[in-house]
Amino acid sequence: MTQEEKMQILNWGFTPTSPIKKEEFFRGRINQLNKICEAINQEGQHAILFGERGVGKTSLANIMTDSLTNIYPIKVTCNRTDNFITLWKQALQ
Repeated sequence: MTQEEKMQILNWGFTPTSPIKKEEFFRGRINQLNKICEAINQEGQHAILFGERGVGKTSLANIMTDSLTNIYPIKVTCNRTDNFITLWKQALQ
């Protein structure tokens, strides 16, 4: 295998800045998934993921959306100009 072929494989398999989309690549966050499930399974409760950039919020949301079939998730991505009100307006649209 050439150096170029090795780099192509590495670039395909190692994407630290790209969110995880498949459950088989998602490991070590089961406790967080369980906490979200506990929250949304209580009547009238909601779960909101927030945190610093690059900590895995989108990956967690992707896996949760695909693996839980009894919920209807709404995924809203925010930017620097958003605030609590603008995020909820986006979610409710």
